[in-house]
Amino acid sequence: MTRIQGTIARDATDAFWAALKRALELEDLAKFKEAVRQIRRVSPAAAVAIADVIEADDEPDEAPPIFRWLVAALRGEVVPTLH
Repeated sequence: MTRIQGTIARDATDAFWAALKRALELEDLAKFKEAVRQIRRVSPAAAVAIADVIEADDEPDEAPPIFRWLVAALRGEVVPTLH
């Protein structure tokens, strides 16, 4: 990754975590989904890196459904609905 790509990924990651934290505080599912869509648009590489970090902390079968959805969404493998 070049220095410029690293800066873009870092900025995108910081913005993602801020948006995600705000969505969780407000219990706003639409904002949560939008934060995921935005990171995928801005930096797909950062999105996959975040998914890897989240997944590394839990066993996929033991993770809560929201985390499994988040990892899949960050990787672009999600269906349009979240239950």
